[in-house]
Amino acid sequence: LKVGSVVLMEETGSPRLRWPMGKIVKIHGGKDGLVRAVDLETATGKFTRAVQRLHLL
Repeated sequence: LKVGSVVLMEETGSPRLRWPMGKIVKIHGGKDGLVRAVDLETATGKFTRAVQRLHLL
């Protein structure tokens, strides 16, 4: 994952076709240097999400 990447944001209980799409604007790393969370920009606003709930396009 890197800044500018386009991702789908997984939403539990929603079909995959309805998951919102977003663009990564900032990366948050852990103490071990791995990416743990990102700031996303979507059509409806800005969000911070864990990378486990994102799907790179």
